[in-house]
Amino acid sequence: MRHTTHTMQKKFIPILMGASILLVYPSQLQAQNASDELSSEEMYFQNKNEDNLKEFFRNLSLQGAIEQALRANFNEKARVQNDYLLDLNFEDTKTEFWVPKLAISFVSEEQRIATVKSGNQNSGATSKEASGYIRLGFDDYTLFNWGKDYLQYLNDKQTYERTKEQFKEQKRNLKHNVIIAYFDLLKTKKVEEIARDQLRHASFIYRLNKEKASVKKITAQEFYQARSEYLLAQEAYHNAKNDVLISDENLATLIGDKVGTRYVPEDELNYEKLRLSFNESIQLSEKNNPLVRDFDLAIDLAKRDEEITRRQDLPLPKVSIKLGAYNYTYGDDENSTRYRTGSNNNNVEVVAAINATWALTGRDGILNSRRREISAATKALAFKQKEAAIRNANGDIRNHYKAIQKYQNVITILEANLPTLQKSFDSALENYLNKRVSYNDYHLSLMGLIDARTRLEEARFNHTREKIKLASTIGVEDFPGQNFERLATKVKR
Repeated sequence: MRHTTHTMQKKFIPILMGASILLVYPSQLQAQNASDELSSEEMYFQNKNEDNLKEFFRNLSLQGAIEQALRANFNEKARVQNDYLLDLNFEDTKTEFWVPKLAISFVSEEQRIATVKSGNQNSGATSKEASGYIRLGFDDYTLFNWGKDYLQYLNDKQTYERTKEQFKEQKRNLKHNVIIAYFDLLKTKKVEEIARDQLRHASFIYRLNKEKASVKKITAQEFYQARSEYLLAQEAYHNAKNDVLISDENLATLIGDKVGTRYVPEDELNYEKLRLSFNESIQLSEKNNPLVRDFDLAIDLAKRDEEITRRQDLPLPKVSIKLGAYNYTYGDDENSTRYRTGSNNNNVEVVAAINATWALTGRDGILNSRRREISAATKALAFKQKEAAIRNANGDIRNHYKAIQKYQNVITILEANLPTLQKSFDSALENYLNKRVSYNDYHLSLMGLIDARTRLEEARFNHTREKIKLASTIGVEDFPGQNFERLATKVKR
């Protein structure tokens, strides 16, 4: 027996499997290497490009993806134009409130060019001489009307400033989405590698058992188990490859690349635990959460609208300055230049007027009471909506925070368990090849290792995604002391 064992060991070739060395026959080694070149007879899924879509491969880093998205994303380019239009519109609003309107006017009176038919009497006929006037002047400028116009200007200004902030928030959300999409691509590629390893192991055992079944060294059941394992591994690998294609396209859409662009990531995910406490998250959210900021604006606008409504019910004084205009009048009877602020008035004057209107009945109720109630109710509604926004934001933060803690615990457990699972699989494979364990023992060991590796990659990605979503909910681009772009480290090739 000792002599037989010694003779068999000389025919084995050592192969490094994880943390242990596996001894296999040369024929088994050839079968395992051949699994990367599966025949069409054994490979049931195909990679035919039936729609003849061209694919473009390019290297891409996370920093490069973010920079390209901010430059080439279609929605971002539209936001740049909207931001420019917003600035122009607010310049109109600001100029209208602060600067008197200077205008030049040219008016030409009717001038007879020709007479089609002459009547018996020509009195009152249109003159053949050109006449009219040219005017350069200012409209009357309101100095004071109890602050009503100023309150409306403040509303317009604050709305403009909040809209500018919203554009920045949309830009920040784009950056966050690109980071998530990039790390999702890394995750799907890792899962594809794991599925490829699963297929390689399943192919090796299937081909080995196929040879053994042909000489009746194993049972039919064991052969069909290996075949089923192999086909399931093909399905998993096919699904993993398709997930990579979807991730490629999602990233290409965000950064404005052509349809069919494929990526070779230059970075890998650097897992970092969250250092921001829950209370710090809540405090930051109360100041920066986008929805809370929207309702802060709504409250301020409602307060000013209520004040405008209240002032409308008071006798409204209006103090203006009459700036007037220069008129140059020309014609056959007169050619003169005069400065006027009104009819037969050449003085620059400050004038005051008071007007008040109280509706006894009508749309706004008796003495405008319903309009005041609407303004007060609008303000109260804005406060209630802000309370709801704070409550929802706090709930979302708690959910993200708990999910992050869960994934941190899962990652710690899986990282501690993976070496054990790898050793268990190496041992199970060696024992199965030497007929010391059943196929089911080998199968359970393989699936345990594949499942743990897959769940670890998914947990790392989900942990990162939840951190980015937490930052979006809080309303910040990065956490204090933690920059999301630093989660990417260069791949060591």
